[in-house]
Formats: sequence, C-alpha cells, structure tokens
Amino acid sequence: MKFLPAVFAVIVFVCYGFFYPEWFNYHEQYQLFLFGGEYLAEKLKVASGLAGYLSEFLVQFYFFPLLGAALWSGLMVLIGFLIWNLAKIFAADKSHFMLSLLPVVLLTLYCGDQNVMMSFPMALALSLSFTLLYDKISDKKRVYLQFVFIPIAYWLIGYGAFVYLALTIAVDIKKYGYTFLPILYVFEIVSVIFAVGYTVMKQYPFIDIVCGVNFYRDRLTIPFMQHIITLSVVITPPLISLIKKVGKVVTIVEAAVISLILPLMMTKTYDKITYSLLKIDYLVRFQEWDDVIKFCEKNPPTNAMGCTGLNLALAMTGQLGERMFEFPQCGQEGLISRFERNMVSCGITAEACYYLGLINSVLRYNYDSQAAIVNCNMSGRFTRRIAEVYMLNGNYELAQKYIDILKKTVFYAPWAKKAEACCQRPETITQNKRWATILRYRLPENELFSVSDMDMMLMNLYKHCPENKMALQYSLACDLLEGKMRQFVDAMSQTQSNQRIPKSYQEALAWIYLQQKGTLENLPDFISPEVKNALTEFDRLYMINRKNPLLKQGSLGKTYWRYMVGE
Repeated sequence: MKFLPAVFAVIVFVCYGFFYPEWFNYHEQYQLFLFGGEYLAEKLKVASGLAGYLSEFLVQFYFFPLLGAALWSGLMVLIGFLIWNLAKIFAADKSHFMLSLLPVVLLTLYCGDQNVMMSFPMALALSLSFTLLYDKISDKKRVYLQFVFIPIAYWLIGYGAFVYLALTIAVDIKKYGYTFLPILYVFEIVSVIFAVGYTVMKQYPFIDIVCGVNFYRDRLTIPFMQHIITLSVVITPPLISLIKKVGKVVTIVEAAVISLILPLMMTKTYDKITYSLLKIDYLVRFQEWDDVIKFCEKNPPTNAMGCTGLNLALAMTGQLGERMFEFPQCGQEGLISRFERNMVSCGITAEACYYLGLINSVLRYNYDSQAAIVNCNMSGRFTRRIAEVYMLNGNYELAQKYIDILKKTVFYAPWAKKAEACCQRPETITQNKRWATILRYRLPENELFSVSDMDMMLMNLYKHCPENKMALQYSLACDLLEGKMRQFVDAMSQTQSNQRIPKSYQEALAWIYLQQKGTLENLPDFISPEVKNALTEFDRLYMINRKNPLLKQGSLGKTYWRYMVGE
C-alpha cells in the first residue's frame, strides 16, 4: 500500500494548485522572506521564531501556485508520516497509515481560514520531529536532556512545544512507566512561559506568548479549531496503536474515505465570497484580464473590491463601456474605491490607479496597505510597487532603499536588479514599454482631488494624454454610475465623435432622450434598434409594475436602466 500517501498528496496538490491558487497568492503577498543572518536573527528574537522562519522560507515559493501546491502537499503527507511513525512507538503495527492523516485533513480544512499562518503546521511538523528524535536518545540521558530541551523547544516552536511535551510524556509512560517526571515537565514549561512573558517578550499580549506569536494573522484571536487540531495530533498516535491490524480491502476503504473527505469538505469550509475576492485579486495581480471577466460571469462580484477588479479587467480589454452593466455595480466605489485601513481592500484599487497613471495614489495605497498588515510583515508585492513608483517619480535614493531589500529575495531579485540598473541610468527607464506609457499618462504636477470629483480628475488625465483611453473610459463610467447625466453628455460630445458608441453609452443616451422627450421616436441614428426595442420593453414593464421581476431577468437585467432604477 505504498501508493496511498502518493494518492493523498495528489489530491491535496490538485485541490489547491488548480482550484485554490489564490490561497497561495494571499499568503505569499503578505510576507517578504529575506536571505541573510540579520533576518534570521530578527525572527529568532521571539518564541516560535524557528517555525516562523522555516514557514516563511516555504511560503516564498508560493509565488508559483503549482510549486506551492507541491510543497504544501508534501508538508501535509510529511506530518502524516511523522504521526504514523510515532504510532509505531506505541505498537509496531504498520497498517492504518491513512488514519494518521485525519489530523492532517482537519489541519487542511482549518487552513481554509486565510488568516491561519503557515507557522502553525510547521510548528506541528517540528514538534513531531523533535519527539521522534527524543525517542532515539538512550534511557539515561533522555531525562536530563528533556529538562534542558523543553525551554529550547518552546523558544523554537512556541505553541508546538505543548505537542512535543505531551507526546514525550506519553512515550516515557509507555516505555518506562514514569509517573513523577510529567509533573516536573509541565511545571517547567509553565515557568518558562511566565518567565518569557514578563521579561524578553513582555510587550506581547499574553495570549500570544501561550498560543503562538505568528500562528494566526489577526492578533489577539486564536480560533478554537487550533486547539482541536493540536489535541488530534497528540491523541492520534496512541489511538492508532489500539486499532487491530486490518487487511488490504479495509485499508483501501480507509484511504478512499479519508481522501474524499478533503475535496468534499473544502467546498463547505472555504468561504465562497472570501475566496472569490481573493481569486479576483490573484488574477488582477498577474494581469489575467480575460480570466477575471470569465470568473465574474460565473461569480458576479457583490462589493466594491470585486467590482474594482472586474471593471479594471473590462477597461484593460477595452470592454468597460460595452459591458459594465452586464454585471452588478456598486457606484463609483467599484472603480476607484475610498481608502480603508486594512491590508486587503485597496490592493486592486492600487492596480487600477497604476494603469491609469495615478502613480502617487499607487504609492499611497501600497504604502498604507503594507503598514496595515496586522502581523507587521512586509509585502513583496507592495514593496515592489513602492520602489517602482519612487523610481518613476525620480526619487532614485528612496527607490534604491526598497530595491536593496528586494535583492535579498528569490523571486523579486531579478526585477530589483533591473530596476537598480535603471536608477543608475535614468535615461533607460523609457526603454521599458510599460514605464514609458505610465510616464506619458501621469500628470506633470501633483493635483489634489476629492472622491466626488473623480470623474473630472480622470478627464484631466485623458486631456493631458489622449492616448490614455482607460482614463476616458473611467471618467465616463464615473458619470454613469453617479447619475451625472449632464456631465456625461458633455464628455460624450467632446470625445466620441465619429466613433461607434458602446452599448452602455447608447443605453444612457436613450434613457436621457426618453426622460426629456417622453418618447423614443426620432432617436439619434447612433442608438441601435436593439437598444431602442429593449428600452421600449423596459419602460412598458416598469410603468406597469416597478417591482416586476422581469426587469431583473434576461437582457433587461443587464442594462444601465436596471442600474438606475435599482429596486
């Protein structure tokens, strides 16, 4: 049955690598692993530092989701193997490997909460490894070693030291029948925790000292599931030893049941709305515009963050004016949203500002988002954008500060070296097509603007550089979303001569004509017959019953008029 671990690993790999690549993106973009002794020393200054350092080393490879999925599935199977080997200490039976994966299944489902840090599974793996190493030590030395190693284990793996302590106590009782040493061990680790809490880590809340400094991203919050998983890791090895050996048929049934639990439960425990937003953010980050639109066709966005990603993708593919009202909208917030003091909401908005040429807004959004990361980590994604904006603004010394940080990474270092060369020879910046475009788009002088005047700011961008068609799309979209029909008509008369009028613009102009004339007779020629017929039907149904469900269905539910009446 040697193939069973491989089957489980493949299931984990497929579930994450192909169905939840955004999970890897989320974890990778909110940390910045740096090579060098200084960074390692910084991590080891707190309890659980080794677990945090090793987990961040692993997470940096999540930059490529399929590589991350391979590493993640390997870690999950490794934890299962460690539990299985511990079970053999209590009984030499080599069957029931799949039962050792039950805590792993729970752990995988728990990690559906995107704020669970990877240091938690890493600490569990280290605690199991330390226990197996402890079992290899000779009888006379192990007791003395334990008194020395318990404080070390706590400092290296933090909360995982409880797992190590409980398992080593169980192993000693099983082998030697010790009754008094467990009490001394527990007293020692409690003493260490209080000593650490009131000396070297007194600035941390006590819940962090006990339950892990970097095990959950939202500080002061430790989900109860963390304790359930910890308990399952502790009790599974001795429980497996109590189960009698079974044949191949039962083993295969165990494997089938446990392997199917994971994909079936993931759909229930991984919040659909949250992961839809993370998916959009992931696709926007890597400029997969067509995939953003396809995803939103199946999963229409319901808030400003999702709408911002969708509208950005529509604009980048030249479809914003044509298709924006085929999807739910949430006003101007769905184009360039107001800043919120958290690390997630403004990432997509910063990308929209970047492609529009509002690079100082990009700097603000990325800088503030990085400062809002709740566990005080840096972000490779945000740091790179910050360095890029400073460079485009001609602040080469400030850009170099962030470039030097990125040079200590694996996946951002190649970009950092190219950017450094540009900082040393600024005339080469325009050789980069994207940078040259942004330099043409941006306004030569800083301008202050309010959210209510966003359409005017965008129109100024377009007038400054008529090549910036995206700014025009966004300006007209602002007018439509805010119901500023007079400004919309004025902007249309100045910018859309001798051009095909996109569908949503035709709908808005036909709507204005109907409101002013009271009839759709003698519509301008640029209004297509399809739009005229649809508005005629919409107006008829609306006058009969404003809450007619037919107004929300089919093609009528994907029009500007449906957005305007919004009931």
